[in-house]
Amino acid sequence: MRLHVRSSSKKGVTYVALRFMAERLQGSLSADPATGETVLSARGISLKYKPGSKQFKVDGAARAMNGAPYADRYVLMVPLTSIAQGLNLPLSASGSSLVLQLGAPHALPQAYFEMDKPSYKIGEPVQFFDLSTDAEGAIVTRSWTGKQAAYFEPGDLTVTLTVKDRYGSMSAYSRTIHIEDKALYTKETFDLLYAPVGQNIAVDGVGVKTMEALPYSYRTEGPILLRSSGPETVYEEGILYGDVATGPVRFLLHHKNGSGRKMKLHILATNAGAAAATLTPGPAGAAGPTIAPGQAGKMSLARYLSALEAGDADPAILLEPGQSALLFDNLESLPAMPDGDVVTFTGEVGSDAEIRYTVLITTEGRDPLLSLPNLPALDPREWIVRGTFEGATRTFDYAEPVGGRMVKLSLTDNAADPFQEGTDGILNTAAVNSGNYGLLYRVKLRKVAPRTLIVFNPRGGMYAGAALVNGRTVTFSHLGAAGIQNEASVLYRTGDAEEEVDIAISPAAGSNLPFCLLFVPMPDASGG
Repeated sequence: MRLHVRSSSKKGVTYVALRFMAERLQGSLSADPATGETVLSARGISLKYKPGSKQFKVDGAARAMNGAPYADRYVLMVPLTSIAQGLNLPLSASGSSLVLQLGAPHALPQAYFEMDKPSYKIGEPVQFFDLSTDAEGAIVTRSWTGKQAAYFEPGDLTVTLTVKDRYGSMSAYSRTIHIEDKALYTKETFDLLYAPVGQNIAVDGVGVKTMEALPYSYRTEGPILLRSSGPETVYEEGILYGDVATGPVRFLLHHKNGSGRKMKLHILATNAGAAAATLTPGPAGAAGPTIAPGQAGKMSLARYLSALEAGDADPAILLEPGQSALLFDNLESLPAMPDGDVVTFTGEVGSDAEIRYTVLITTEGRDPLLSLPNLPALDPREWIVRGTFEGATRTFDYAEPVGGRMVKLSLTDNAADPFQEGTDGILNTAAVNSGNYGLLYRVKLRKVAPRTLIVFNPRGGMYAGAALVNGRTVTFSHLGAAGIQNEASVLYRTGDAEEEVDIAISPAAGSNLPFCLLFVPMPDASGG
């Protein structure tokens, strides 16, 4: 296919309207407000242009052009050769016009799906089989309307699947499902049996208050916790927290930028001893910057738990006496925080000698190592705390059977599960880890009955978090304005035999506490 291009010349450079090219290439245009660039997405490739600049970007990589883009009556004009080079399209002359060789027309995708049967009872599970095809395997998005795991009203309804390939071509397919006027399961029973892991289901939030509780006893172990979330909102450069520790250390950072300029969070390790020290970074998860504190807390925790399961870590660091180093590549690689945004970090490091750890915040572009001697220690101005707390892992090891009846395990309630007590490493005063944020709970259940549903129930308000259940990271959110105590997130279901279940969970920064785990016997799956 050949495209004859309408163009204009300026200082010997042939220009073409970028919008015209986007339409002819079946691509799309967008703007990147952070960089001032205009983005052409076509044929699976992204081209970025900035007026006045003789560089453009091809999938993020900078390339030179023979001219700079310019605006002509609100239309961005770009060198034609940059599009040909960026999209790998041959460019030739034909008489007085230029021709782009687009290649053979690509095959359109074909949307198609089937179900396991044409009609279903109310509450009966529905299986959808996506059988969409594309000759190039180029389908990039699949969107459903009307699709549900089960339906709870009788009648006929239409389900549609729309697919889109990397060229922007789309195809849609629809079919009708008949729901009989006969019930197999209620919505409540269906959710107990089939709601997928991470999905929210309804529970009796009032009944949870008086529900039987598992006897709570635990052993304290694990690393020292350095929590830096007070002041949560930071208005100036400075040292947010610092203390000296040996051996394993876990960090929890959760800060909002209120300075009016872009800022970066750092963790600095300094060997103040007389001999060389080795640091061994462990699992870590960084998230942000984002305007949503709960989302940052959720994703940081989820990434930390996934790294904990996978054994991911940065390389070891050797510190000579008096030497300092920045820790955690995934924290350093985060973009600077715009004003009003939040960053959360959860991570661990070990050392074979005494190390001074410093959490600091600097203006974007400043060297934190060079800035440290001139930075003030910031005094907390909000009720959220900071501090150093020993024994940052609590292990609950329960050998008695669980799941024969509905019971709960309440955590972070400062009753059966008390808040940690420690010290403020800067002020040298007592500190309380309100909420036990940063503390890792290891829940080992030796005998969970067959067909037991385990769910997470928030008790204090909006919550977005994660848990590691038998090696699988589960994320969940409870963000409604009201009635959150009447929701629970599915974490795990046992099968037809007794199982051992291991759960690792930590209070997610930016979310409300307390919370509890519920153990619910599942109903008979035979239906009615």
